[in-house]
Amino acid sequence: MSKKFIFIFLTFCMAAAAAVTILLFVFNEEEETTGEDVTAMLESRYQSEISSITQTDGIFTARMETDAGIYMVEVDAQNGEVLSIEQTEVLSGEQPAAEEPEYLQAGEIETIVSEETSGEAEIVDIRLDEREGGSVYEVEFSLDSQNGRMELDAVNGSVQVYTLEDETPIEPLTEEEAVEIAMREHSGTLDDIDLDEEGGRLIYEIEIENDSSGVDADIVIDAYSGEVLSVELDN
Repeated sequence: MSKKFIFIFLTFCMAAAAAVTILLFVFNEEEETTGEDVTAMLESRYQSEISSITQTDGIFTARMETDAGIYMVEVDAQNGEVLSIEQTEVLSGEQPAAEEPEYLQAGEIETIVSEETSGEAEIVDIRLDEREGGSVYEVEFSLDSQNGRMELDAVNGSVQVYTLEDETPIEPLTEEEAVEIAMREHSGTLDDIDLDEEGGRLIYEIEIENDSSGVDADIVIDAYSGEVLSVELDN
């Protein structure tokens, strides 16, 4: 084989290798993911907005903003694969307003009372009482020779309280009787007395002054039983 042929053959091989290298370089340049591609992909996939994006050492780093918060995302610049997502800030946003509960209507309350009393009760009054543990309807009714009272869950209608009592109620204590009980707890002179209702219970709120000791007292008494419910001293 002549030297000329060998030289030509080697030259051809080198040229072919160079051409392949150039083609591969151009192909890779064309196929490499761009920042615009990454931005479009992230915004579409995560329903987000890309506020900034940079490329370093073949990795795109994007700042992604969503309704839930702000994230830093790393994406492979060669194939567009998401390498990591890290949340850097939580956005509280406005919380949706809580739905208002659907309370029972008057007709539904009447049906419940009728079922509980075999249809013989006559409703006298219905009141909605919004309490910490949930709203209730306080229902007063008459049944035969008795007065009745029910407490119903204002939403689901469950009966929480059902009481019957004679139509002639027990009379509450007089103010004089209530003050006498209060004086046994704390001596002094009467400053004020009020008859009030608290949590469905009739009470006397009594203020006693004692000038000699300088200690006053606020006393709460059950208006029917005379039970002392609380004594609060005030220097």
